[in-house]
Amino acid sequence: MASSSSTNNSTDNHTTAWDKSSLPDQIETFDDYKRLYALSVEDPNQFWKMAAQRLNWYQFPTKIKNTEFDHRTERGVEIKWFEDGLINVCYNCIDRHIEKDPKAAEKTAIIFEPDMPTE
Repeated sequence: MASSSSTNNSTDNHTTAWDKSSLPDQIETFDDYKRLYALSVEDPNQFWKMAAQRLNWYQFPTKIKNTEFDHRTERGVEIKWFEDGLINVCYNCIDRHIEKDPKAAEKTAIIFEPDMPTE
């Protein structure tokens, strides 16, 4: 990934902070970001399928986004993501990073912050 840079870009009378350090590798320029944002609005299934490809799956989902927003039906609102996929969340959050960089095992992986200070 390219090095981090922060600049302000003005589009549509909005100012956007631009920091590439936390973005996926396919985003090198602000135009790349705008292209992917447009895809997320115009074809959310394709956008989220691309995002899902960044994870390791036992079974890659064929059903990416399944939403129902009909308050007149008994089901009402129903939202399902990657419903027929099979994934190991722990592997994706921790293990694959340790495989890539064994020294990562020495770093803090998860910090628990309770909702209530007494927890």
